[in-house]
Amino acid sequence: MTLFEYIAIAFSLVLSFAIVRCVTGLPYALAKGHYWTHVIWICATLGTCLLEFWTFWFSRDVSWTFGQFLLVLANPAMLNVFALILLPEHMETIDSWEQHYYSVRKKLFTAGIVWTILLVVTTTVVQNMPLISLARSYQFIMLSVFMIGYFSKNRLVHRVIAIIPLLILIPLMAMPADVETFRSEVRAAFEQDHSLSGE
Repeated sequence: MTLFEYIAIAFSLVLSFAIVRCVTGLPYALAKGHYWTHVIWICATLGTCLLEFWTFWFSRDVSWTFGQFLLVLANPAMLNVFALILLPEHMETIDSWEQHYYSVRKKLFTAGIVWTILLVVTTTVVQNMPLISLARSYQFIMLSVFMIGYFSKNRLVHRVIAIIPLLILIPLMAMPADVETFRSEVRAAFEQDHSLSGE
């Protein structure tokens, strides 16, 4: 067993808590007093968990340290916190998911902001991704979504921002599994960014 495989087991285990929470909570969220904005966020969280698992493959060539290991585990741990806020214990007692959503709004989007910052730090420290890069678009969009969600109480705004993560996940489904292909695409995008800024 390689060190990457060893770390992947721990990563998958922590991530599985968020996945199980979303899958088991979705029927409750749909059953009574459902609120579509809340349901969309559950689906987006589940999709993000699957994306996290998929993109972890790109870390297979990392020379791991204990600090990097802890940093990598913090990402799925924060997704689990996000899922637990969306779908708390005793879900059967919740009569209005809309009321629940807005009552936990600030906690939920604070968790999202922390998760996005962790994602930025992890991709910088573990994958050596430049801070200014086209490949970081997802992170900056998600940070903006979470900040808008934190500050806005407007229900229409919340409907719109709930759809954004799902729209982002669709093109990311085409992400190649070959790490070298992915890295060369990221490198090409980074070089293009630099050539455009130099003009």
